Amino acid sequence: AQWGHKDFKKSPIAIVGACEYIFSENIGILGDLAAGKEQTFGTLTARSLTWIGGKLHYGHPDFLNALFMTTRGGVSKAQKGLHLNEDIYAGMNVFGRGGRIKHTEYYQCGKGRDLGFGTILNFQTKISTGMGQ
Repeated sequence: AQWGHKDFKKSPIAIVGACEYIFSENIGILGDLAAGKEQTFGTLTARSLTWIGGKLHYGHPDFLNALFMTTRGGVSKAQKGLHLNEDIYAGMNVFGRGGRIKHTEYYQCGKGRDLGFGTILNFQTKISTGMGQ
Protein backbone atom coordinates (compact mmCIF):
# COMPACT_ATOMS: atom_id res chain seq x y z
CA ALA A 1 0.00 0.00 0.00
CA GLN A 2 1.13 3.51 -0.74
CA TRP A 3 1.17 6.13 1.95
CA GLY A 4 0.37 9.66 0.94
CA HIS A 5 1.05 12.92 2.70
CA LYS A 6 -2.62 13.12 3.79
CA ASP A 7 -2.21 10.03 5.98
CA PHE A 8 0.49 11.72 8.04
CA LYS A 9 -1.55 14.88 8.67
CA LYS A 10 -4.11 13.08 10.85
CA SER A 11 -3.73 13.50 14.58
CA PRO A 12 -2.31 10.43 16.33
CA ILE A 13 -4.68 8.16 18.24
CA ALA A 14 -3.81 8.39 21.92
CA ILE A 15 -6.65 6.47 23.61
CA VAL A 16 -8.75 3.59 22.32
CA GLY A 17 -11.87 2.76 24.33
CA ALA A 18 -13.50 -0.67 24.38
CA CYS A 19 -16.88 -2.05 25.45
CA GLU A 20 -17.35 -3.69 28.83
CA TYR A 21 -19.05 -6.93 29.73
CA ILE A 22 -19.96 -7.13 33.41
CA PHE A 23 -19.90 -10.87 34.04
CA SER A 24 -21.28 -10.58 37.58
CA GLU A 25 -24.68 -9.48 36.24
CA ASN A 26 -26.14 -13.00 36.46
CA ILE A 27 -25.76 -13.31 40.24
CA GLY A 28 -29.01 -11.75 41.38
CA ILE A 29 -30.89 -8.48 41.29
CA LEU A 30 -28.07 -6.41 42.81
CA GLY A 31 -25.62 -7.71 40.21
CA ASP A 32 -28.08 -6.94 37.44
CA LEU A 33 -28.63 -3.43 38.79
CA ALA A 34 -24.91 -2.67 39.11
CA ALA A 35 -24.15 -4.11 35.67
CA GLY A 36 -26.96 -2.12 34.07
CA LYS A 37 -25.64 1.16 35.46
CA GLU A 38 -22.12 0.40 34.36
CA GLN A 39 -23.25 -0.83 30.94
CA THR A 40 -25.22 2.36 30.40
CA PHE A 41 -22.32 4.64 31.18
CA GLY A 42 -19.43 2.49 29.98
CA THR A 43 -20.81 1.50 26.60
CA LEU A 44 -23.85 3.52 25.54
CA THR A 45 -22.59 6.88 26.76
CA ALA A 46 -19.09 6.20 25.42
CA ARG A 47 -20.51 5.48 21.96
CA SER A 48 -22.46 8.73 21.95
CA LEU A 49 -19.60 10.84 23.25
CA THR A 50 -17.19 9.39 20.69
CA TRP A 51 -19.58 10.12 17.86
CA ILE A 52 -19.71 13.82 18.78
CA GLY A 53 -15.99 13.98 19.62
CA GLY A 54 -16.34 14.36 23.38
CA LYS A 55 -15.20 11.04 24.85
CA LEU A 56 -12.48 11.37 27.45
CA HIS A 57 -10.64 8.68 29.43
CA TYR A 58 -12.88 7.00 32.00
CA GLY A 59 -10.72 4.18 33.29
CA HIS A 60 -10.92 0.42 32.92
CA PRO A 61 -11.59 -0.58 29.31
CA ASP A 62 -9.44 2.14 27.71
CA PHE A 63 -6.05 1.49 26.15
CA LEU A 64 -3.52 4.32 26.25
CA ASN A 65 -0.75 4.97 23.75
CA ALA A 66 2.21 5.06 26.15
CA LEU A 67 4.52 6.88 23.73
CA PHE A 68 1.98 9.63 23.11
CA MET A 69 1.10 10.07 26.78
CA THR A 70 4.61 10.07 28.25
CA THR A 71 6.03 12.47 25.67
CA ARG A 72 3.20 14.97 26.14
CA GLY A 73 2.97 15.55 29.86
CA GLY A 74 2.00 12.23 31.42
CA VAL A 75 -1.27 10.49 32.12
CA SER A 76 -3.11 12.54 34.71
CA LYS A 77 -2.93 16.01 36.21
CA ALA A 78 -5.56 15.72 38.91
CA GLN A 79 -5.23 15.34 42.65
CA LYS A 80 -7.00 12.29 44.01
CA GLY A 81 -8.29 14.02 47.13
CA LEU A 82 -9.62 17.06 45.28
CA HIS A 83 -11.01 15.59 42.06
CA LEU A 84 -13.39 12.63 42.22
CA ASN A 85 -13.01 11.45 38.60
CA GLU A 86 -9.30 11.96 38.11
CA ASP A 87 -9.19 9.79 34.97
CA ILE A 88 -10.83 12.37 32.70
CA TYR A 89 -7.81 14.66 32.92
CA ALA A 90 -5.85 12.19 30.77
CA GLY A 91 -8.49 12.68 28.06
CA MET A 92 -8.32 16.46 28.44
CA ASN A 93 -4.55 16.22 28.09
CA VAL A 94 -4.96 14.25 24.84
CA PHE A 95 -7.29 16.83 23.30
CA GLY A 96 -5.09 19.70 24.47
CA ARG A 97 -1.99 18.15 22.90
CA GLY A 98 -3.56 17.33 19.53
CA GLY A 99 -4.43 13.66 19.92
CA ARG A 100 -7.56 11.66 19.12
CA ILE A 101 -9.71 9.29 21.17
CA LYS A 102 -11.51 6.41 19.45
CA HIS A 103 -14.04 3.82 20.65
CA THR A 104 -14.15 0.26 19.34
CA GLU A 105 -17.10 -2.08 19.18
CA TYR A 106 -15.14 -5.17 18.16
CA TYR A 107 -13.09 -5.44 21.36
CA GLN A 108 -14.71 -6.17 24.72
CA CYS A 109 -13.26 -6.33 28.23
CA GLY A 110 -14.75 -8.45 30.99
CA LYS A 111 -15.21 -6.97 34.44
CA GLY A 112 -16.53 -8.27 37.73
CA ARG A 113 -18.24 -6.06 40.27
CA ASP A 114 -18.41 -6.47 44.05
CA LEU A 115 -22.07 -7.10 44.80
CA GLY A 116 -22.36 -5.83 48.35
CA PHE A 117 -25.16 -3.29 48.81
CA GLY A 118 -22.78 -0.71 50.30
CA THR A 119 -20.34 -1.08 47.41
CA ILE A 120 -23.07 -0.60 44.83
CA LEU A 121 -24.34 2.44 46.73
CA ASN A 122 -20.81 3.92 46.83
CA PHE A 123 -20.44 3.40 43.08
CA GLN A 124 -23.79 5.09 42.43
CA THR A 125 -22.72 8.00 44.66
CA LYS A 126 -19.43 8.32 42.75
CA ILE A 127 -21.22 8.47 39.39
CA SER A 128 -23.70 11.05 40.68
CA THR A 129 -21.02 13.21 42.28
CA GLY A 130 -18.88 13.03 39.14
CA MET A 131 -21.77 14.26 37.01
CA GLY A 132 -22.14 17.17 39.42
CA GLN A 133 -18.50 18.14 39.04
